[in-house]
Amino acid sequence: MFVKYITVSFALTACGIMAHANEACLAKSAQDYNVDVNLLKAIAKTESGFSAGAISPPNTNGTVDIGYMQINSSWLGKLGRDITKEALLDPCTNIQVGTWILANNIKTYGNTWKAVGAYNARTPSKQQVYVEKVRYAYNELVKVDFDISKATKLSNRPPSAVAHVTKRSLNRGFVVLGDSSPD
Repeated sequence: MFVKYITVSFALTACGIMAHANEACLAKSAQDYNVDVNLLKAIAKTESGFSAGAISPPNTNGTVDIGYMQINSSWLGKLGRDITKEALLDPCTNIQVGTWILANNIKTYGNTWKAVGAYNARTPSKQQVYVEKVRYAYNELVKVDFDISKATKLSNRPPSAVAHVTKRSLNRGFVVLGDSSPD
């Protein structure tokens, strides 16, 4: 019984250390590529459920998705010879590559949900489904509780100005797919 307790305790401690290390990798990658860390977490939650060792079953085109951010194996030839399937099983490497892919999508599509959708899918309908999953995970992570009356009391601005700023912060600078407004 004592050995079983030590084994479980060690496993939980190791998971805690790994989670802390992954948090540090997420924070560093977010800073390096100027991407919202909570968006990275939402993508990781959606893609792998935060599992560094996740490998998908083969996709219809024969590729597989690897690791924490589920990097598609089609990227392997484009990432350089140091990035292998085995390297992508390292959470920090995987997070760095995933953040790089997302940052390039943001360069291509702007700071929009379309950039997030393109992380996972090519077709607009599949992108929209993916975006909804990521948006749900994002909202769960940030647990935003918006109350315009409290926001108004904290500001000398008129309520409409506070609502505008608060609405933008809710979206963290991302625009809904198909929406061209900045909020």
